[in-house]
Amino acid sequence: MNLIKVVQDGINTRNTKSWLLLLFFGLMLNSCSNDSSEEDILKNQEEEEEEIIQNLDLDAAGDCKTLEMIITSGEIKETYQIAYNAQDKITQAIGSNGKYTFDYGSNSYSYKNYNASGDLTNTKEVQLNSDGKPISYTEKIYSDNGDVSREEAGTLTYTDGKIAMLEITLDDIPIKEYKMFWENGNITEIESAGYIDRRYEYDLDTPYPKDGLICIDLIGYLQTGIYYMGNNNNNLLKHSEVDGVISDFSYNFNDYGKVVSQRSIHNNLANPVYFTPTYSCK
Repeated sequence: MNLIKVVQDGINTRNTKSWLLLLFFGLMLNSCSNDSSEEDILKNQEEEEEEIIQNLDLDAAGDCKTLEMIITSGEIKETYQIAYNAQDKITQAIGSNGKYTFDYGSNSYSYKNYNASGDLTNTKEVQLNSDGKPISYTEKIYSDNGDVSREEAGTLTYTDGKIAMLEITLDDIPIKEYKMFWENGNITEIESAGYIDRRYEYDLDTPYPKDGLICIDLIGYLQTGIYYMGNNNNNLLKHSEVDGVISDFSYNFNDYGKVVSQRSIHNNLANPVYFTPTYSCK
């Protein structure tokens, strides 16, 4: 199972593969059997957390970037190695289930996603505004035989530097429009077709980290090829209700204030998802 893909399916705020990044992990990963007792479930979670705690990057301090991200859920574990250019922009991330690459221009960048077999699955060409934020993109999705099966385009609109709307077209036909609502510097609601079905709550006492990738950045940026969340939300997400999926998020910090692990649990399922970053700092 590709955990990064499963989690991204929960992060998506749209039904097509084209995008909308927003934070929440909503898919059922590995629910326990009906025969499992609550005591067994809690014991398994405690054992898993003890193993994760032994691998935390407790020495990370200063200005950091994430070199590795381990994603764990139950017996499933994935590791991604992340590389950067001289400007500390991500150039690629390689894991057991795929590879993601980025090539940067002055006002744009291109993104490619490969599966575990090395086949190209989708590409994006992203245009940036003067602040370096994405304002439009075109995406090509490839079939198993290497042909382009679908072409999507998106246009992003900002208000006071915050994303306010995303409009998506499929083969030149408008198919989706999303409106974002903000409070205290965080996206709190997203409206589609006149209905708000995505709500988010934040820990207002904990700022969103401005260096190093955490789980939301990793999943959003790598799987979608578009990154804006870390530079926009002021605080860390703690709760979301999206399309019937209820998710809760918690974080562990080292003595220097770096996020060293992230835990999410969805609809009270037995197996949480853990993200454990390893940093390089200066």
